[in-house]
Amino acid sequence: MSRMRSRTWLVLTYLVLVSAASLSIRVARPEDEPSRTEESDQDRPFLAIWRDDDGFVSKSDAPYLRVAIWDDGRVVFAKDAAKWGHALLRGQIAAYRVALLKKALIGTGVFDLKGHCYLGPDMPTDCIMIAIGETEQMLYWVEGQMTWMNSKPHRMEFARCWKAVNDLCLVACPDEFEPEHERFFQPPKSWYLKKPIQSD
Repeated sequence: MSRMRSRTWLVLTYLVLVSAASLSIRVARPEDEPSRTEESDQDRPFLAIWRDDDGFVSKSDAPYLRVAIWDDGRVVFAKDAAKWGHALLRGQIAAYRVALLKKALIGTGVFDLKGHCYLGPDMPTDCIMIAIGETEQMLYWVEGQMTWMNSKPHRMEFARCWKAVNDLCLVACPDEFEPEHERFFQPPKSWYLKKPIQSD
């Protein structure tokens, strides 16, 4: 089985299993929620997607969180993932769904990318952080900005992985949830696994 076909199979397997699964889900209690301002490596989510800043604009409310998922199944995610905003929800997913998500994330090839940072001057900074065991990846991009990505195959692979990771995370969000009343402020330093040094 080719590498690309194997990755596709892993992702499709995860999507099928998760879409059929709604068991063992509970809503997280407020006391379960970690403090995002005082967070160590031990209680850092294994995956997070957020907008770090809005770039050079007259007014900015950044940062914004799209999704953060912890090893114990806690999830905080945007009420509307299609736009950057501060309305958040929280819930819980079962351990087997966490395991399937991690396997599918590895299958996307995100850990094999040649470059990890594609930013433009005075433009927004969007981030993906993934830490599965000892394997880590940190991506920086102006999400959806394809102007300079079409020029090289490894840049196109970056954009493909970015979309695949986002799709998997949004599918993994819990079916039962409640409002998250704590606002998402600046992520702790433990979320920044690599510096935003521009890639080729």
